[in-house]
Amino acid sequence: MFLLSICVPTYNRERSLKRLLDTIKINAEVEIIVCDDGSTDNTKNLISLYNDKLNIKYVYQKNSGVSSAICNAYNTSTGKYVIKMDSDDLFTEDGLNFILKTLKENIDREAFLFGVNTLKNNVNFKNLPPNGLTNFISVRADFRVKGDLKEVVKREIVLKYIYNVPKGVKRIPPGLLWYRIAEKYNCLSFRNAIAIKNYSDDGITSNMHYLKISYPEAMVELYDLLSKTDVYKSNTYRWRARLLWSRYSYHNRTMHFKNWWHWFVCIPGWTIYVLDKIILLIKDNKK
Repeated sequence: MFLLSICVPTYNRERSLKRLLDTIKINAEVEIIVCDDGSTDNTKNLISLYNDKLNIKYVYQKNSGVSSAICNAYNTSTGKYVIKMDSDDLFTEDGLNFILKTLKENIDREAFLFGVNTLKNNVNFKNLPPNGLTNFISVRADFRVKGDLKEVVKREIVLKYIYNVPKGVKRIPPGLLWYRIAEKYNCLSFRNAIAIKNYSDDGITSNMHYLKISYPEAMVELYDLLSKTDVYKSNTYRWRARLLWSRYSYHNRTMHFKNWWHWFVCIPGWTIYVLDKIILLIKDNKK
């Protein structure tokens, strides 16, 4: 069994995927799972060039979306721990070694969290979680860390809490998995950047608003969880989650009034829902 599986969903990202693979040094404790979500470029041939250099597995699937691809990669992996890397991510110079060293020194720990150096709109900034024992939700809610971080979790736990991806659904929020895990397990967090995140102009984040409101069911589950869980303290974050629950419940056509706080967020949630519809209408008219 490998110590770590690096799971990479990809779609027509041959060049950026090559840059990622070049930051991974040969290591008998590491495997790489590349799940190709129906690419039409040279991705498959690229992977073949690394067969003698890395422990790499190539999995091809018909185009079904990034959430389906990452689930496929997790299920194909065999490592004790898994980490998700997007195809336009890179490891920092000593990032992978730091992860492996941390895992070996804390082999009984279920989950870990690491920082990321981010490049967006030609601006560099760091997303760094606090040092110490916490959980994936509290880092966001109580420590107010925004943006991408890197979660490393035991594979058996990931597979236990992984979401189902209904046919035709292109995106499930990644946080749904990590927040499910956070309700049961703490994580050991490190204020170290082990990866570099480069936001592409044509990447999934460029179309995030559309994806969120197009597939609202998982968004409702995500914010319902954040509204109820007791693993963080921030009341501001909790009310924000409740407001967003209302917003996506309208999109999902499942708005209801079962809890007292539903009455407080129904009108502002409906207002945001209407604004979402107006923004989409404007964008459609511009096409």
